Amino acid sequence: MGWNELSMRCGIPIRLDGMYNRRTVGEDLHFQRGYWIMSEEKLFQMDNLGDSPSFALVNEVSAYSIKIKEKHFEEWVAKNTQLLFTDKHAVMVIAQEVSGEQMADILALDSQGNLIIIEAKRDWSDRNTVGQILDYAAHLQEWGYDTFNARAKRYLGQDVELIDRFREFVYNPEFPVGQLCKNQRLFIVAPDCDSSLLRIVEWLKRYEVPIDYVPFSIMETKDGEYLLRIRQIEVEPIVVKGWKGDWFFNTNETYGKGAYKKMIEEAVIAVYGYEDGKEKLDRPAAGDRVLMYVNNVGVIGVGRISEEESFPANTVFRKQDKGEFHRRLVEFEWLENKDAIKASEISAMGYNLPVRSTLCKIYSPTVANRIAEEIARGA
Repeated sequence: MGWNELSMRCGIPIRLDGMYNRRTVGEDLHFQRGYWIMSEEKLFQMDNLGDSPSFALVNEVSAYSIKIKEKHFEEWVAKNTQLLFTDKHAVMVIAQEVSGEQMADILALDSQGNLIIIEAKRDWSDRNTVGQILDYAAHLQEWGYDTFNARAKRYLGQDVELIDRFREFVYNPEFPVGQLCKNQRLFIVAPDCDSSLLRIVEWLKRYEVPIDYVPFSIMETKDGEYLLRIRQIEVEPIVVKGWKGDWFFNTNETYGKGAYKKMIEEAVIAVYGYEDGKEKLDRPAAGDRVLMYVNNVGVIGVGRISEEESFPANTVFRKQDKGEFHRRLVEFEWLENKDAIKASEISAMGYNLPVRSTLCKIYSPTVANRIAEEIARGA
């Protein structure tokens, strides 16, 4: 595009008592002695890097003003899942709203078979949107497998059973059909909302209703180009009580065939290609337990996170130039591929692994303990 983006916070310096102090943007701001009075965050286009750069304000525009219809935005998200989700391979879109039908805009599945319900708005949203998506969720709860199967076939344009397609998606040929679309997670995607929507969403989340609000904005540069800024969703298992410090890690063989062998050899977990790769690997605390999974093979290892933070490296994927990071494991034990614990075996234990996620929590300490014990016996 020939230019760089620079996010700059614009404010008015007010000197009241002979000294300047900074204040965090996002706090409730009001006049106090000795504080900067900050306004909203702005985005500038920056040209001619060097001693004399030029700056041009990148203005936010409404979808309506540039003739983007709600259906357009819905299509963008459905066909480009990387817009909304941090890992575009973590979800499978199975349906979209049909004109004239009262249904959520997008239906998708995560790797545990949970139904993702997305309601996308191009403009302002309020408490009515919360009622709308809850109504859709209540209606969809009444659907059986046959209804979801028919809708998925129509949307995907292939006469393939939804359960067969999903089993291939999660590398689990025995995923129970009764678990498909059983639980739900709800997302409202809109550029802005009123305080009542946020208040209701937070109240519902407090009572463990899996719902969230995802803001986005469209920006226009001085050259007439458009930028989409959106808060992405990290697809993880639905949070339940009883988490005991267990994590699931996928070695990501899709982009690095055989990478797991180097991870085993070096006793590390490793990622590359993520803008937040270091932050991602630093999420587990020292001492947390990690189950290492290889696609189409199963869980092959278990270890605990070391005291050391993640670090840049180049020995697993050979991708340090693309943000390769490692995190060391201690007390690491592993199995040969032939002895790996398959996803279908773990489903039989009562837990469906989130196999399309890279690193996420496991909310079944009982199953995690069984897997660790089996690896210890076979290592």
